[in-house]
Amino acid sequence: LNFNLCYFQAMGLEEELIEDLQPRGYQHQLLERAFVQNTLLYLPTGSGKTYIAVMLIKAMLQEIEPPFETTGKRTVFIVNTVPLVEQQATYIQRFVPVSVGMYSGDRKVDFWSRELWLEEFKKNQ
Repeated sequence: LNFNLCYFQAMGLEEELIEDLQPRGYQHQLLERAFVQNTLLYLPTGSGKTYIAVMLIKAMLQEIEPPFETTGKRTVFIVNTVPLVEQQATYIQRFVPVSVGMYSGDRKVDFWSRELWLEEFKKNQ
Protein backbone atom coordinates (compact mmCIF):
# COMPACT_ATOMS: atom_id res chain seq x y z
CA LEU A 1 0.00 0.00 0.00
CA ASN A 2 1.09 3.53 -0.67
CA PHE A 3 0.06 5.87 2.15
CA ASN A 4 0.81 9.12 0.39
CA LEU A 5 -1.19 12.28 -0.18
CA CYS A 6 -2.83 10.95 -3.36
CA TYR A 7 -4.09 7.86 -1.52
CA PHE A 8 -5.86 9.89 1.14
CA GLN A 9 -7.22 12.39 -1.37
CA ALA A 10 -8.66 9.48 -3.33
CA MET A 11 -10.41 8.38 -0.13
CA GLY A 12 -12.10 11.81 0.02
CA LEU A 13 -10.40 13.00 3.20
CA GLU A 14 -10.21 16.75 3.81
CA GLU A 15 -7.04 18.44 2.60
CA GLU A 16 -6.45 20.41 5.79
CA LEU A 17 -6.33 17.19 7.79
CA ILE A 18 -4.02 15.57 5.27
CA GLU A 19 -1.62 18.53 5.39
CA ASP A 20 -1.60 18.30 9.18
CA LEU A 21 -0.51 14.67 9.03
CA GLN A 22 2.62 13.89 7.02
CA PRO A 23 4.49 10.70 7.98
CA ARG A 24 8.15 10.41 8.86
CA GLY A 25 9.97 7.58 7.07
CA TYR A 26 9.80 5.08 9.92
CA GLN A 27 6.13 5.94 10.54
CA HIS A 28 5.35 5.16 6.92
CA GLN A 29 7.08 1.76 7.25
CA LEU A 30 5.28 0.93 10.50
CA LEU A 31 1.96 2.03 9.03
CA GLU A 32 2.36 -0.27 6.06
CA ARG A 33 3.31 -3.18 8.34
CA ALA A 34 0.35 -2.53 10.65
CA PHE A 35 -1.99 -2.49 7.66
CA VAL A 36 -1.09 -6.05 6.64
CA GLN A 37 -0.76 -7.67 10.08
CA ASN A 38 -1.66 -7.13 13.72
CA THR A 39 1.05 -4.95 15.22
CA LEU A 40 2.03 -3.64 18.63
CA LEU A 41 4.12 -0.47 18.55
CA TYR A 42 6.51 0.22 21.38
CA LEU A 43 8.10 3.58 20.67
CA PRO A 44 9.28 6.50 22.81
CA THR A 45 7.01 9.41 23.75
CA GLY A 46 6.63 11.85 20.88
CA SER A 47 7.57 9.37 18.17
CA GLY A 48 4.15 9.37 16.50
CA LYS A 49 2.38 6.22 17.67
CA THR A 50 -0.97 8.01 17.72
CA TYR A 51 -0.33 9.42 14.26
CA ILE A 52 0.26 5.90 12.93
CA ALA A 53 -2.97 4.72 14.59
CA VAL A 54 -4.96 7.60 13.08
CA MET A 55 -3.66 6.94 9.59
CA LEU A 56 -4.35 3.22 9.97
CA ILE A 57 -7.90 3.88 11.16
CA LYS A 58 -8.44 6.19 8.18
CA ALA A 59 -7.14 3.54 5.80
CA MET A 60 -9.55 0.98 7.29
CA LEU A 61 -12.67 3.19 7.44
CA GLN A 62 -14.58 1.00 5.00
CA GLU A 63 -14.27 -1.90 7.43
CA ILE A 64 -15.13 -0.04 10.63
CA GLU A 65 -17.91 2.29 9.47
CA PRO A 66 -20.62 -0.35 8.86
CA PRO A 67 -22.90 -1.17 11.80
CA PHE A 68 -21.45 -3.67 14.24
CA GLU A 69 -24.48 -5.93 13.84
CA THR A 70 -23.67 -6.46 10.15
CA THR A 71 -20.03 -6.54 9.09
CA GLY A 72 -18.57 -3.61 11.01
CA LYS A 73 -15.24 -4.15 12.71
CA ARG A 74 -14.02 -2.17 15.71
CA THR A 75 -10.67 -0.61 16.49
CA VAL A 76 -9.06 -0.57 19.94
CA PHE A 77 -6.30 1.86 20.93
CA ILE A 78 -4.76 0.94 24.28
CA VAL A 79 -2.93 3.33 26.60
CA ASN A 80 -1.56 2.86 30.09
CA THR A 81 -3.05 5.77 32.07
CA VAL A 82 -6.52 7.25 32.54
CA PRO A 83 -5.48 10.78 31.39
CA LEU A 84 -4.12 9.31 28.14
CA VAL A 85 -7.50 7.74 27.41
CA GLU A 86 -9.12 11.16 26.99
CA GLN A 87 -6.08 12.71 25.29
CA GLN A 88 -5.83 9.99 22.64
CA ALA A 89 -9.60 9.78 22.09
CA THR A 90 -9.70 13.55 21.49
CA TYR A 91 -6.84 13.32 18.99
CA ILE A 92 -8.45 10.45 17.10
CA GLN A 93 -11.82 12.25 16.98
CA ARG A 94 -10.10 15.33 15.58
CA PHE A 95 -8.73 13.49 12.56
CA VAL A 96 -11.05 10.53 11.93
CA PRO A 97 -14.81 10.74 11.22
CA VAL A 98 -15.79 7.94 13.62
CA SER A 99 -17.47 7.75 16.99
CA VAL A 100 -14.86 7.15 19.70
CA GLY A 101 -15.63 5.61 23.08
CA MET A 102 -13.41 6.05 26.12
CA TYR A 103 -12.99 3.13 28.48
CA SER A 104 -10.85 3.02 31.59
CA GLY A 105 -10.73 1.47 35.01
CA ASP A 106 -12.25 4.55 36.64
CA ARG A 107 -15.47 3.79 34.69
CA LYS A 108 -15.54 0.26 36.21
CA VAL A 109 -15.44 -1.36 32.75
CA ASP A 110 -14.11 -4.58 34.27
CA PHE A 111 -17.58 -5.15 35.66
CA TRP A 112 -19.61 -4.27 32.56
CA SER A 113 -21.99 -6.89 31.24
CA ARG A 114 -21.75 -8.41 27.79
CA GLU A 115 -24.88 -6.47 26.81
CA LEU A 116 -23.35 -3.14 27.84
CA TRP A 117 -20.21 -3.88 25.82
CA LEU A 118 -22.32 -4.81 22.78
CA GLU A 119 -24.18 -1.49 23.07
CA GLU A 120 -20.83 0.33 23.14
CA PHE A 121 -19.66 -1.57 20.04
CA LYS A 122 -22.88 -0.53 18.28
CA LYS A 123 -22.38 3.13 19.25
CA ASN A 124 -18.66 3.49 18.64
CA GLN A 125 -16.16 2.37 16.08
